[in-house]
Amino acid sequence: MKKLSGGQLQDEFLKNIWLQRLPSQIQAVLSVSLETLDKLAEIADKVADVTVPTAVYSAKSAPEPYPSAEIQELAKQIVELKLQISRMSRPRN
Repeated sequence: MKKLSGGQLQDEFLKNIWLQRLPSQIQAVLSVSLETLDKLAEIADKVADVTVPTAVYSAKSAPEPYPSAEIQELAKQIVELKLQISRMSRPRN
């Protein structure tokens, strides 16, 4: 970038643009350094060589078989309660 600018841009401006385009872990390392742009580029290369790229993984659990054992148990209890209510509400002879 420095060569492409033909010396028209200040180092601080180039540094800011360049840092914004780097991965966040490299930005964190370089942001505390007061080195020249050339030295920062060397450091960035070394950090990139030793860091593992971050990856995003996603996991999706298998859906629970429907109805689950808990729901089946609740359904049985509801049926039993309905039977009890039905017996209680029948007219007595």
